[in-house]
Amino acid sequence: MGNEQIRLYCLYVSKNIVILFNGGIKTKQKAQDCENVKRYFLEAEKLTAIIDSMIREIEFDHGRSNILNHEEIELWLS
Repeated sequence: MGNEQIRLYCLYVSKNIVILFNGGIKTKQKAQDCENVKRYFLEAEKLTAIIDSMIREIEFDHGRSNILNHEEIELWLS
């Protein structure tokens, strides 16, 4: 089995900030149809929506290279 079957999910925030989510070996054409990665895919979608909705609350440095208030940020998946 080659590495091309591994799925990791991510959220691109800037060229210096990429948030990685879980993944796994994809066995079907669509992630939603694959029991190995479906839960990770759905979780990444939910977390991405939450992060997108609170992006104004996240403080970045001038070059958007670092998150300054990362210790204050709480994400709840419910």
